[in-house]
Amino acid sequence: MYRRATLHFTQAPIAQKDFALPVSVEKDARGKRIRVTLGQLNADAPVVGLSDRCQALIDGDELLGFMMALP
Repeated sequence: MYRRATLHFTQAPIAQKDFALPVSVEKDARGKRIRVTLGQLNADAPVVGLSDRCQALIDGDELLGFMMALP
């Protein structure tokens, strides 16, 4: 599933989170996109558009990672 969203950040942290390993960074075969995964990625994780070049992978209120287009 894909949808547009806006993330809002506070001036001060409201919580800290350590991400369970593995944290991985993968690049596609053409070298045009990367995926950063925080912990285990759910194959059905919704993709939320943050900008034209960046999408977040989420599961409920959990951030699972990002997909980004490289310049």
